[in-house]
Amino acid sequence: MDDLDQIRDLMARYAHYYDTGRAEEWAGLFTEDGSITIGDAPPTAGRDALLAMAAAVVPRSRHHFIVNEAIDVDGDRARGESSLLLSQGQPPTFVMAGRYDDELVKVAGQWLFRSRRVTLDG
Repeated sequence: MDDLDQIRDLMARYAHYYDTGRAEEWAGLFTEDGSITIGDAPPTAGRDALLAMAAAVVPRSRHHFIVNEAIDVDGDRARGESSLLLSQGQPPTFVMAGRYDDELVKVAGQWLFRSRRVTLDG
């Protein structure tokens, strides 16, 4: 896979792992000092804190949809923007929309999130 495909795969795994409660695998998609910031909340930083955050989420009928990826690669660094839709419940209902702004780095041949900012609409 080329870099763009690897980064799209990283984004897809982020959604799949989070939605299915695979907290360790989800946290492993970030650098050791990686962070996520959701809305106006303070960042969750460091792989241990990310793991604790994901482990606290109860798996349920939830699906993140990450679409409209725009990715710029510069060597072993990249920036990405994408749109987010979240469905939840039975029957599925869209409950959230927003966007991701990502800073990514390639570590030992693998793309990881260094930072991910989630901006929610409304």
